[in-house]
Amino acid sequence: MIAALGLGDGIVRFVSYYRGENKRENIKYLLKFSLKVTFISSLVMMVILFLSSEVIAQYLFDDILLARFLKFFALIIFIQNSGGIFTAILRAHEKLGWSSFISSVFTPFIQLIALLIFMALGFGSNSPIFSVIIGSFSFLTLGVVVNRVTIPYIFLKLHITKNKKLNIKKEVTRYSLPFLMSSLMLFISTSIDSMLIGFFLGVKNVGIYNSAGPIAQLISLPSGLFSQIFLPLTTREYAQKNIQLVSDISFRIIKWVFILNFIPILLLLLFPHFIINLIFGSQYLDASMALRFLGIGIFFNSFTIIAQSLLAMAGQSKIIFQNSIIFSASIIILDLILIPLYGINGAAFSSMMSSFVLTSLMFFYVKKFLPLHIFTKDFLKIIDTKDINILKSLLVKSKEISKKV
Repeated sequence: MIAALGLGDGIVRFVSYYRGENKRENIKYLLKFSLKVTFISSLVMMVILFLSSEVIAQYLFDDILLARFLKFFALIIFIQNSGGIFTAILRAHEKLGWSSFISSVFTPFIQLIALLIFMALGFGSNSPIFSVIIGSFSFLTLGVVVNRVTIPYIFLKLHITKNKKLNIKKEVTRYSLPFLMSSLMLFISTSIDSMLIGFFLGVKNVGIYNSAGPIAQLISLPSGLFSQIFLPLTTREYAQKNIQLVSDISFRIIKWVFILNFIPILLLLLFPHFIINLIFGSQYLDASMALRFLGIGIFFNSFTIIAQSLLAMAGQSKIIFQNSIIFSASIIILDLILIPLYGINGAAFSSMMSSFVLTSLMFFYVKKFLPLHIFTKDFLKIIDTKDINILKSLLVKSKEISKKV
């Protein structure tokens, strides 16, 4: 993630924007620039990880045998990040079927087959290492091939002035680096609950708390799926100054996310004991109240994803980073106060309140920077003809997913 420098997010946003402006030369140069930067950053990270592998294995994981794995994985950082660049380009061109197939189906399948083959050949504990290496090369190879076949113009000879190159470098770097920092902050904040529960309450309570998390995360599936097409689609329309269309799409998507999430969140609030017992067993029933709080928090987050995509569309990555700092700080502060007093329920409550704060901030800045009319009296209408038409158009855009996945 660090070696990628947030370029994946930058590519999706700027390629979509340049497509709206019909600036193919900018897209071609962005690909070239991203690969160069990724090569340098990956090389630096590879050297750091290779040289510090034993220290990391010993003091972070308490298992010196992991050093060998870390050294092998250091060698494929560039391959993985380069593959991520090509799948981001596919996503920006709204070819979600291919990007999903490469990332979620093809690569795991190749790794599984390779793992079984190496184990059958007697490679033992080295089998996972070699399977990941083969999977990474397959990830990059298919990404390049699909891009060459479906988006051939990005490989054509480049014709662009030095000034344009400099401008692209500046705007993409300024946009991507805050996204990198935001991703790091969110990664830390999502892990801090378990760390502090372990510190204050012990490992047993960490296991109980973590039983509620995956169940609550199911609520975010609709917004996660919609966001894959939402950002590239709205960014292209935003570049063409079709603000009313962006506003209409945003309104419909947020309403559909609400409709699709309403029943799941209601079930989590009414029957948390039954759900926990059904999935994990009676020994985890202490997580029932935490499941309620986490479910409400994820319900808020499902709208945050859409609001963040709108801010990303507008190029406001610094605001996203700023909000992620506030979110992370609020989780840490509330956890330190509430976990010693209320245990895992305090951790879940702090996560819920922090999510509410983040959602509120995201939509505050959407209203501040974008002339969109999302929450109107029509929001209370459950479904109308425009909703169905918008949903149909999105399904048409993403129909490749069902064909290839």
